[in-house]
Amino acid sequence: MQPAAPGLRGAVRHEEEMLDRDAAADAAIATLAAMFPHVPASALRRTLAIGGGSTDHAATLLLENDWRSFEPRPPRFTAARSVHLDFHFGGGGAAQAFYNECVVEQHAPGSFFMAVGFADGYFGVQDHGDHRRVLFSVWDANEGETAAVADRAAVLYENAHVVVRRFGGEGTGLQCIDYGAGWTAGQRLRFCVMMRRCDDGGACYGAWIWPDGEDAWTHLASFKLVRPKDGTLGPKINSFVEDFRRDGRSVYHERRARFGPAWAWSEAGGWRPASSVTFAATPNGTHGEGGAVDAGAEAAPGTAYLATGGSAEISAGEEKLNLGRPLATLAPGSEPPALPADPTTVFTTACPVSPPKSPFALSRTRA
Repeated sequence: MQPAAPGLRGAVRHEEEMLDRDAAADAAIATLAAMFPHVPASALRRTLAIGGGSTDHAATLLLENDWRSFEPRPPRFTAARSVHLDFHFGGGGAAQAFYNECVVEQHAPGSFFMAVGFADGYFGVQDHGDHRRVLFSVWDANEGETAAVADRAAVLYENAHVVVRRFGGEGTGLQCIDYGAGWTAGQRLRFCVMMRRCDDGGACYGAWIWPDGEDAWTHLASFKLVRPKDGTLGPKINSFVEDFRRDGRSVYHERRARFGPAWAWSEAGGWRPASSVTFAATPNGTHGEGGAVDAGAEAAPGTAYLATGGSAEISAGEEKLNLGRPLATLAPGSEPPALPADPTTVFTTACPVSPPKSPFALSRTRA
């Protein structure tokens, strides 16, 4: 559909104003809503206006075009809002290892589904349109392009098929990119991050992934920080869904994923399942972000979902933000169904990666 000319845009706005004062428009919109239940009311009203108030013309437009073409876009919104969930484990000490699962249910180019966010880095999957990737990153001890070499994150291990490089922009550090991941919607992805403090005050961080369809964990990379922000994975561990396309239209593409079940491990408390989560989202207008969000606990034990953009229900999502929500419970004392390594021995205190210990008690690992 060709963009409306300035004169036509004015006529459409006038038609919308007339519709607002016309009780018959409510009946027309109700008819369209029954025919197109997936289309938001704002888009139905806009389409009815473009169709000159005719229900038949509006229906034809919706049948022949993507309804998002008719959704009025607030000019201040360039991206969908980022939505977050923080996991709560009910004591047992700060985490030194974290296991989480993620199933991407709906995605669009410019999507980042972060399964593991911790004090010194993050780990998840991205959709870049022409390819999909797995990304594991840690920040330098002293972020900045002029940071001394001694303050920069160092590579302890990198898998032969990944790319490790420095990054900048939002802080500086090291990132590991797996371009050949080929993850798909509906596929369960298992993530595990393990860390250990070193004798010299630094810390080591290792990242493993196991997608459904593969027969073992893959160790992507291990990095070392000379001065970690925290002696553990941090005061909180979280997941998020982000729109990084930021082109003004991406706000109308829904991104949705299910996270969990999740477990955290510490020397003091062993493995502990997440018992509750807190949802959050960037406020409308922050960094140009806006639009609909949704979040909630799932029926499956230990799982929750996040959604942003598109047809996510903003009214349902807003009331769930910034409140703790219990998760369907996992058995007390339960452990992740599979682990890539023993967190007590995966790193030595000198911080080189330990020799492979295969097979592990709970699963195999692939270098």
